[in-house]
Amino acid sequence: MHSNRSLILCARWLGYAGAVPFLGLGLLVLWQEFLWLEILWPKSVSKVRLLEANIAFALLSYGAIILSFLGGLHWGRAVTISSDQQIISMRTALSWSVTLSLIAWFASILQMMFLPMRYAAGMLIAGFAAALIADLKLLEKGYWPVWMRALRLHLSLAAMTSLLALSI
Repeated sequence: MHSNRSLILCARWLGYAGAVPFLGLGLLVLWQEFLWLEILWPKSVSKVRLLEANIAFALLSYGAIILSFLGGLHWGRAVTISSDQQIISMRTALSWSVTLSLIAWFASILQMMFLPMRYAAGMLIAGFAAALIADLKLLEKGYWPVWMRALRLHLSLAAMTSLLALSI
């Protein structure tokens, strides 16, 4: 059986590995003009535009998936915790979990409606911020293990900062 310390280490490694797509795609969004126009395809503007759209789509899609995953954490916690240990009601936890998934879904729809990507990015940023604020409050009440505080803070900031690149 794994020790608590090894499980925490595993969660940290997996969590930070999950930030790599955010950071990589966010940097590509910021540097795409330099990378693609100057180095790879100096004369092919149509290929550059398609690549820009694909990078933005990948970043927004990953953001939506991860925001839904955060909602799933609340669903899993709500249905596995005993009633005498509940800090918030099961109904509240389940509703919150679905709310995060719906925000992610709506952001995905926005990006397909030919609206500027910044609207979908802004919605995901708001969802990540709301999830972080809620989780920090729940951490204070003992809903999540103490070690999750730094992990949630770092990963949420990485996600929000990367998505912010689409708003610039």
